[in-house]
Amino acid sequence: MNIINYSKINNIYNTNNTMFILISLIIVKIILFITQIIIFLRLILLIIVQIIIFITQIILFLILILLIIIKIIIFITQIVLFFILILLIIIKK
Repeated sequence: MNIINYSKINNIYNTNNTMFILISLIIVKIILFITQIIIFLRLILLIIVQIIIFITQIILFLILILLIIIKIIIFITQIVLFFILILLIIIKK
């Protein structure tokens, strides 16, 4: 009779232990799934940031080209104004 009682107690202990292991495995799976979602969202965020950085680099490059063109136009107009000034001085004499 004592052996049977020990067997029942051992069986209950094994059942509780198995349930605890199953519950802990489910919790670990849920935590892993949540971390995978977080990692995926971080990846998407990094891709978006890289795209924004690339677009701003293109915009800055275009602004630089525009500034160079403006500088060339200013230089040409300075040369033209200088020649006009020289012509005015020659005509005035």
